Amino acid sequence: MSDIGEDGNVKEVMKETRCLITDLNLIRDEIITKETPEISMIQDKFTQISQQIEERKKFINNRLEVISKLDLIINILKYKIYEVRYECRKNLDMLHIRKQKLRNACFKDLTEMQVAMELEEIDNQMKEEQRNVEIQLESLKEQKIEIQLEYESIINTMDIDMEQILELYNNLLGTVEEEKMEADPIDIEVIEEKSRPTIDEFKKDIDYFNEIKLSGWRISNSEEKLSGSQCLERYFQCFCLISLEKYNFLGVKFI
Repeated sequence: MSDIGEDGNVKEVMKETRCLITDLNLIRDEIITKETPEISMIQDKFTQISQQIEERKKFINNRLEVISKLDLIINILKYKIYEVRYECRKNLDMLHIRKQKLRNACFKDLTEMQVAMELEEIDNQMKEEQRNVEIQLESLKEQKIEIQLEYESIINTMDIDMEQILELYNNLLGTVEEEKMEADPIDIEVIEEKSRPTIDEFKKDIDYFNEIKLSGWRISNSEEKLSGSQCLERYFQCFCLISLEKYNFLGVKFI
């Protein structure tokens, strides 16, 4: 059974995800430290706030991508933990069957001493199998905990990011109302028509983010939008559920 670190696809996803997390931290620092310039013209203010919303949108979307990748890695690690346990149980059952056959066999071809030696060898194989599985499971669980901590650290700050983009959106609406108050009546309709596409676009984005927020910031992708690695994850999940029912007698459980 190969360790997760030897799995090229998973290793590559983990490497890519860590790079994304580093980039996101740099983007966050840049957003926080960026000074908002003094804006005198209302239209310039509208443009400036729109740019800030775009930056925040991009940041949130990037974080959602990281969350999806971390969620994928966690699911694959869960599958691998299941796989290690299942393979161990299967191998131990096969060794146990060999022991039973030896014990029940007539000593026609083997002496009592030979049978005893065979049984001792099987016991040693079973102990070695259990030791190897414990090492693999410990490594997998450590990686799973590490990824879960990164996952939770991002999830725990997503609500703050949402509040910030909502504040910017409300400021944008206020800017439009401010411009309408200072404009001639004949220009109000022009102002509304000019700002409406931008406002509608941001409203759509915010509604989308709110929907994801209600799901715990987990994106439900349609099958046609899944990447190859995500399809693999779906397969793993389905396989685990089916196998759990099929091999329930083995006592295999997810952690």
